[in-house]
Amino acid sequence: MSITYELIPLDTLFFRGNTPMEAGQNTATSLFPPPLSVLKGAFRSEAIRQSGYDVKTYLSGNCDSLNALIGAPSDDNGLEIEQFFIRKQNRSFVPAPASWYLDSPAKPKRKKDYCKNKLTEALYRNKAITELHCFSSSEPLPFVHAETTAQPLNGIWISVDFLQSSKQQLNDEDFLLPGEIYVMENRIGVGLDSDKHTIEGKLYSASHIRLREDISFCVTLPEDVLKENTGAIPLGGEQRICFYKKTEAIIFPRQDSSLFLSTIPLPATETLLLKIFSSGKLYETAGWDLAKGFHKATTSWIPAGAVFNEKINQSCIALRNIN
Repeated sequence: MSITYELIPLDTLFFRGNTPMEAGQNTATSLFPPPLSVLKGAFRSEAIRQSGYDVKTYLSGNCDSLNALIGAPSDDNGLEIEQFFIRKQNRSFVPAPASWYLDSPAKPKRKKDYCKNKLTEALYRNKAITELHCFSSSEPLPFVHAETTAQPLNGIWISVDFLQSSKQQLNDEDFLLPGEIYVMENRIGVGLDSDKHTIEGKLYSASHIRLREDISFCVTLPEDVLKENTGAIPLGGEQRICFYKKTEAIIFPRQDSSLFLSTIPLPATETLLLKIFSSGKLYETAGWDLAKGFHKATTSWIPAGAVFNEKINQSCIALRNIN
């Protein structure tokens, strides 16, 4: 049975991509939502601690009960993330679908700009595409038609209530801008040598995320991996601490739909890339493989908010038509 954990950060958070953090490098900006590997690693580590084992014992492969619960040490797919969503005052928000646009003559700059015009969406429009003399040998092409200009909804989060309604226009309570979710704070670090001693004159900078006081985020797993109902869990770079508690998951009603929104980032495999209907720009992450004691290979990711032409996993929400 799926279980949802609500996480409330006690400090800033830092989720790295594949940007180097060496002395003299440009600012590394934290990712949000966090990479799946970060979430999986945090829950696996806390599950090990609460089980009474230590990491060395788990890495030795002698923990069959833990392997069944969170996967073997070398299995990146051993713990599935089903949903990631933001919670504000008991209301839930997910990334805006990449196939939705604001029909507006100018790029929106303030919150009220999003509320002035109706939304529109990309759809398969064979007639419109044919009239433009655009053809594809594989399948019909998606096309968005706007009365003025189709403005992307990059970075905003749409309420689950709006997704399940019949509304075609956003109100203030229907969405959150990035600035309503978090602020960015710059941090300065100093370069270290192989013995972890500081190197004079070598500094690097990084931008951390600080969530607003009324914001938390939730992670849904297919089963309960933590014995304690509440507690603290280290998350992301510099082992920042979050308070967690078990809470209610979002239950999405089944709908007949040909398009599905992913609430989590997904690996850019050949299979998934062929099933994308609309997506933001792919990004890359790296990391450390604790089981191998070596760096992970750089991985490309399809960002949360991507829309697929089939329900590829439990993270997908059936999208209604807004046109």
